[in-house]
Amino acid sequence: MELVQLKEALKNATAAKKAAQAALKAEQKAIKARLKTYQDSIKAAEKAEKQAAEAIKKEKAAAAKAKAAPAKRGRKPGPKKAAAPKKTTGRRGRPPKAATAAATTTTEAAAPAKRGRKPGPKKAAAPKKTTGRRGRPAAAKTAASGDDLTKVKGVGDRVAKMLVANGIDSFSKMASTSVDEYKELLKANKMSQFRNPTKWADLAAALAKG
Repeated sequence: MELVQLKEALKNATAAKKAAQAALKAEQKAIKARLKTYQDSIKAAEKAEKQAAEAIKKEKAAAAKAKAAPAKRGRKPGPKKAAAPKKTTGRRGRPPKAATAAATTTTEAAAPAKRGRKPGPKKAAAPKKTTGRRGRPAAAKTAASGDDLTKVKGVGDRVAKMLVANGIDSFSKMASTSVDEYKELLKANKMSQFRNPTKWADLAAALAKG
């Protein structure tokens, strides 16, 4: 008899346990459902809050832009122009004789000042600089030795004058001058274009011997 009672008690306890577990699961499910509802409500409220904040921000920006618009469109009023003096006319709209004479005199007196100043004396032209050997200032011209430097092929009148001005006034001096010195002299005197002095010393030496 006791065993039967114990088995019945175990059976009842097991049934009660299952019932309690089922109730627990149902309660947990209900809690989760309520939590989800609350979470959805919170998300909806946050979204509405964000939209309201953005709308307020846009409204403020539009108000500031509308307030600044009149200042950009219109200019600040400047000083008023002085009123032109009234013309004094004589009989039948003609200016009085005295006023006409005064205006003519004033115009004639002011005319030379408007047209320009009187031309002053012209400035004397600065003498051209002639650089000497190796870019140094040229010394005074030496007396011509009788050699015609233009006989050297490639030496014209201008180059001959420049060489004499730099102390090279004979075939022998031309023969003793190096190609680099010729190039330096031509460059210093702005005569280096289209002139090739590589054979000047040899040609001058031949003329000096001849």
